[in-house]
Amino acid sequence: LLVNFDYQEAYPLKKQVQFAQKNFEKFPEFASDFLCKPVSNNKFFIDVDNLTKSIDLLSSFDVVGFTEKELGNSIFDRGTSIYRIRKALM
Repeated sequence: LLVNFDYQEAYPLKKQVQFAQKNFEKFPEFASDFLCKPVSNNKFFIDVDNLTKSIDLLSSFDVVGFTEKELGNSIFDRGTSIYRIRKALM
């Protein structure tokens, strides 16, 4: 299993996906784990609205991951974010 790595600079979701796909293409025999990050350096959280609208971008990955701290301020916010993402994936 390969995971894309954190970049020093934040990128829009589409660019994150493009970077990850390029890296994973080098190792087609491994499963791919896309680690989604915030799209701006001045934001601490994943933009779940933007992510769910662009959910098709994530279809090429075997696993999609998030860091807990980037899904919301509270357990409730994080749980709600996970629920919304899972619903969009279905």
